[in-house]
Amino acid sequence: MLPRDLERQSILIEKLGSLPPGVPLELTTSARRKVQGRLGYATDDTVHINTSNGETVWMFEEVRSVRRLDRHGFGVVHRLLALLLATVCGLSAADLRAKALDIPNGAKVEVQMNSREKISGLLRAVSEQGITVELSAGQPVTQRTIAFEEMKSLKYPRNGLHPGVVVALTLAAIMYIPAIILGN
Repeated sequence: MLPRDLERQSILIEKLGSLPPGVPLELTTSARRKVQGRLGYATDDTVHINTSNGETVWMFEEVRSVRRLDRHGFGVVHRLLALLLATVCGLSAADLRAKALDIPNGAKVEVQMNSREKISGLLRAVSEQGITVELSAGQPVTQRTIAFEEMKSLKYPRNGLHPGVVVALTLAAIMYIPAIILGN
């Protein structure tokens, strides 16, 4: 078996091992046959799928790819279509539209408007013209639709440490832990 086939197979084993039993999925076999069903369980060399015809067992050498059927996201074609549409409408709007499509629904966002107004809230929807944000200020829940042309920037602040801080902490731990253990 070629190294890339071994790598693909190990990725499949890892992916299927991380999925809970009963997840709806679709296997594509090396013969380009698509098998849909629910994951039974996976061993080191086989995967068991419960289909409408009963349980089927597939060797990992026969499996080309695995796709979950319970997760619907923007595929490559949808992203390319959105990018094409965005480039027709304008470059800055295209960047903002692409960025908005990558942010999960319900995530906290910060919008800087062209009028220097700053809006923060939860992202609720992304459309062709703009985004809908649920404003976080005030008791009554209000939603505001903002056109891409009105936006200067769109930020998706993620929680957690900055990658540079993680690297610095890791290097410090690597340098000082042996010194503490050895007593120097």
